Amino acid sequence: MRSLFVAAFTLLALPAAAFEPTGNAVADAFLRTLDGLEFGSATAGAVSRADGATVLEEVAGKGADKALTIARVRIEDGTVNADNALSAAAIDYDGLKIFDAAGKETGNVEAIALTDVRLAAATDETALTDLLGDFATVSMTGVTATSVDDETLTIEALNFVRTGRDTPDVSAITVVVDGLKFDLTLFGEPTESQIRNLGYEALKVYIKAAGAWSSADGRVVIEPSALSVAEMGTLKVEGAANGLTQAAFDALENANVEYPRLMELMGSVTVDGLTLSFLDNGLTDRLMDNLGKSAGADRATLVAQLTAALEAQVAAIGDAAFTRSVTGAVRQFLSEPGEMTVVAAPAQQISAFQIFSAAMLNPAVLPELLSLQISAD
Repeated sequence: MRSLFVAAFTLLALPAAAFEPTGNAVADAFLRTLDGLEFGSATAGAVSRADGATVLEEVAGKGADKALTIARVRIEDGTVNADNALSAAAIDYDGLKIFDAAGKETGNVEAIALTDVRLAAATDETALTDLLGDFATVSMTGVTATSVDDETLTIEALNFVRTGRDTPDVSAITVVVDGLKFDLTLFGEPTESQIRNLGYEALKVYIKAAGAWSSADGRVVIEPSALSVAEMGTLKVEGAANGLTQAAFDALENANVEYPRLMELMGSVTVDGLTLSFLDNGLTDRLMDNLGKSAGADRATLVAQLTAALEAQVAAIGDAAFTRSVTGAVRQFLSEPGEMTVVAAPAQQISAFQIFSAAMLNPAVLPELLSLQISAD
């Protein structure tokens, strides 16, 4: 989620000037890090020590076209290595604010709490997220970002936990975002108008995601995760796959990867299973009402038309039983929205190559190959 922090404040690196030393090694290492970002001439109004922590008050830095202030920085058990890199058991930021060249506030975070932090010494390639550094956990509250067009994004709370940070080839994360709210203008047209036509003036999002990945053997596990939008619904996902190694990702990123190599990669990537579901919380009724008004049709007629169109598409697969299952579940969900679930639970691991080949050559075997099931409750 560090990338979300970057996107929210849309900050670019700028040249830095010299910071103002305080005489405290930990405080100076922190100001040096700040100075190495886009905010030069970093200063602290006061520095003190209390309960094993270094506390900086009224921290400020100014870059070529923006400025930053932090009301209070608390660094617990801070140490500085020979490269002037700062490590700490915990770092807390209170009242972090960012301003543009005209002095307009563009970013505000009420509080940030980091544990097991390592801040790198300044380099030529830096960004504001270096204030977060390499951490085990981070919690943020009261995040607000404002664009040049006065579009706003707010987050009530964000929590990120990473385990196995120092374990070779294995990483696991848990991310929880509460109350991510943003203006519909961020979507642009025609999406903005389409969402407004459904009766939404803003979107409020909640996210809970967890998973693990081994870069060596390519094992990926998506633990039960969910993305909820207030008054719309909740999308849930969980599953597992194998063979997605770092080497495989590196090869797939190569736009010139040769076809034989691509087929080899597809043969090495296998799927254990995948479950997707959507729990409705008002979106389906709004969509159906909107479509009904546009088509001049009542709900029952509209459901019949939509399921008939879907049946024609699914029937092309050639599996009559699967077609009946899909259309029956969709008909029920559109008539009485609840939860729609799609499960792929193959009896044994299925390779991406097998799935691709079946889709191209004999789609009728896909439902059985993947043990596909669709239901509505």
